[in-house]
Amino acid sequence: PSPVVPSIDDEGDDGIDLDDDEASEDNERGRKRVRRKRTDFQWLYMVALQKRLRKELKSTGPLQVNGLERKWLIEWLEIHDWNIPWYCATHICKLLQMDAKQISLPAYYCDIKVWVPEK
Repeated sequence: PSPVVPSIDDEGDDGIDLDDDEASEDNERGRKRVRRKRTDFQWLYMVALQKRLRKELKSTGPLQVNGLERKWLIEWLEIHDWNIPWYCATHICKLLQMDAKQISLPAYYCDIKVWVPEK
């Protein structure tokens, strides 16, 4: 079986409605749309979650959870039916050891539903 690799699905889930008219106007004018690197709190949080999931799901190699660490995120997700509510985000951010500048008020976060493909 192929390895399980967590990824972030942000297609259409952030509530942003891109104006298709603007996109067609840009194409007519010969401009390309540049996708900017996201730096909002929710995105940084999801990236940190993804890295931790990869670490906990990896069975070999240098970037796996070692014997002294516990797989706390997988345990937490199993207990909470693979959902992370918005009001737990700041607590999870601290557990992920995110920089204090990258952590915001709970209202800036959305619920996250985690899906891990079967092995």
